Amino acid sequence: MAMNAIEATEPHPSRDELERFMLGELQSDDNRRVLRHLVADCPRCHETTSHLWDIEQEEETATASLREASQRASYDLAIDRVFDRVRQANHQLQSERGQARQLYEELARHPLERQRLLIQNSTRFQTWGFCELLLNLSQEGRYADPQEGAQLAEIAVAVAEALEPAVYGATLLQDMKARAWAYLGNTKRVLSDFRAADHAFQVAESHLARGTGDRLEKARFLDLKASLRNYQGRTEEALALLNRVIAIYQRAQQKHHLGRALLNKGHVCIWGGDLETAIVLLRQGLALTDPQREAKLVATAQHNLAYVLNENGRHEEALAMVGRTRARYLELGDHATNLVRLRFLEAKIALALGRLEQAEAGLQEVRREFTERGMAYDVALVSLDLAEVYTRQARHAEVRALGEEMVPIFQSRELHREAIAALIVFQKAVEAECVTLGFIHEVADVLQKMRREVPSAAKL
Repeated sequence: MAMNAIEATEPHPSRDELERFMLGELQSDDNRRVLRHLVADCPRCHETTSHLWDIEQEEETATASLREASQRASYDLAIDRVFDRVRQANHQLQSERGQARQLYEELARHPLERQRLLIQNSTRFQTWGFCELLLNLSQEGRYADPQEGAQLAEIAVAVAEALEPAVYGATLLQDMKARAWAYLGNTKRVLSDFRAADHAFQVAESHLARGTGDRLEKARFLDLKASLRNYQGRTEEALALLNRVIAIYQRAQQKHHLGRALLNKGHVCIWGGDLETAIVLLRQGLALTDPQREAKLVATAQHNLAYVLNENGRHEEALAMVGRTRARYLELGDHATNLVRLRFLEAKIALALGRLEQAEAGLQEVRREFTERGMAYDVALVSLDLAEVYTRQARHAEVRALGEEMVPIFQSRELHREAIAALIVFQKAVEAECVTLGFIHEVADVLQKMRREVPSAAKL
């Protein structure tokens, strides 16, 4: 039995399409699209076709009525077989998804090498539903614990490679392998391992070329690849890839996924320095993205929007967005780092508005937090903002003390040599008492540029 386990994200088939599918009158691409929806537990399609299989007695009546209306008795047996396969496939997929969490908890008790052996040698772990869960977990945890996210993606790749074509269908397995390798590439991107990320995306693309040709699977791949190109500083390539993603989702009328792609493009524009376009794209993306489906994504996008509004001089708007973002983070129970970063942004907004006492209190707070977490770039950037507060108030002794306190930052392995050099120049300027606001901004710009070349540290 070939099981089509693609998630139902394509346009919903109409009732007419469902009937034509049963009669074998659809083109091959439309046939695959309809079948994908029926198998992937699409609620709308199940509601439309519930009379065909939910209740045995109603199914017989409805099927008989349709056969009579079609006057094509030669298709009757084939239709029965198709829907029987659909029902069996859907039941199997739901069963696999139901067992996936238990399998994961069992697997997680073993060291990594033992996990790989279990996947290779035990068919219990070789299921589509389990592979889906591993991939989802790898993406959820890629920032909170990037190493763990990468390990989960590697295990998912092993599961995908072990899936049986006779059970799931050869072309569908190519799609799943492409997804697994692309997700692995995404986790390697977060770890700044660009060579491994590029290799993973090359493997993913080769699998995709042998898959079903599903447009949405292609869009998923291109979206992730665009993030890699962005982190590599290849802004134009990232934007070109995202334009293709956006076109696919627009044609498919996929509102939520279109919103995600617009948010990603907005993030690329932030890195590229096109703040006006970034603001427009982030607002458009937030209007389309469903917070019930991806609440963390919406919170991150709001955070990014607050950041870019402040950078663009729209400080009051940025402050209002900070309040909304904090409420969403607290609602999610998000980890503390995002809230500290948001507090940092709030302090920067206060500084931009000339509220120096408020800015100083916030910057001192987040500086302590970043120091405890060993986040060298952030400590350096907060220190420069504090230097600006003190310089505006002619508090030269505090500026000198700040310069002296920067010495431990130089020992961090997180900082680029160029960033360390910029901070040393700043320290020398402090000693010579020739620090100006313009000079502080120049040093901060250098650090921000270097930070973009270390994506694992470049989170808003």
